[in-house]
Amino acid sequence: FAECINTYGPIISLWVGPGKVIIDRHQESNDIMEKDGGLLADCPRAVAAGEVLSRGLRIILANAGEQFRSFRKAAHTHLQAKAAESCAPIQMNAARGVIVDILDNPKGHQAAANRYAASVILRLMYGKSTPTATNAPEIIVIYKMLKHFQMLMQPGTFLIEH
Repeated sequence: FAECINTYGPIISLWVGPGKVIIDRHQESNDIMEKDGGLLADCPRAVAAGEVLSRGLRIILANAGEQFRSFRKAAHTHLQAKAAESCAPIQMNAARGVIVDILDNPKGHQAAANRYAASVILRLMYGKSTPTATNAPEIIVIYKMLKHFQMLMQPGTFLIEH
């Protein structure tokens, strides 16, 4: 898309299946959201990933409406800047673990980064405070789910999406 953006500007329409608009720059997306945010609160329907796999329980795939407002309200307090500040000690603790892991095994730097992400997310979301290895059963399940989710979100994968 970079070549199209450079040729036509920061906002382009892509007509492959249902029409899609690609906004490539942060300022333009903010301007549009401030002006027309209410009209843009919805996302394309994702039947396979949003309705079948997730049973309508993922905020990222929720369509505008009462359920989306409930999701947003529940997540809002945890996504504010002050809430992020309270996460700093958890992130710092996990970062120390990453540094130790990389010093012990420099070739395993990618696994160390994955462990960092898993440790922070599991601590924040589920209160899991023990160290998390990338081969821990709960992490393996999460990675399998993510891989499956990515496959379901591929445009054109399922006829039901058209």
